[in-house]
Amino acid sequence: MLPSALRRAAAARRPIHWISTVDQCNRLVERLLSSERPALAVDCEGPRLGRFGRLSLMQLASDDGIFLIDVETGGPNIVQSVS
Repeated sequence: MLPSALRRAAAARRPIHWISTVDQCNRLVERLLSSERPALAVDCEGPRLGRFGRLSLMQLASDDGIFLIDVETGGPNIVQSVS
């Protein structure tokens, strides 16, 4: 999962940002909301992802870069500002 994201980022020449704290995620949301180019791609990963599954990684891509939000490290509160 991560290696293919890294390959795509390198091909697109976008910086990759690893987000693992609530503070980092809050700053990311503010950055994305204030962007002049609001287009955003979202991908979510996790075991049995769905109603009874668990989110472990959220990937966001914009013209500014690729942002990998580590929910396993940051805990479930890390994505509160995204929702």
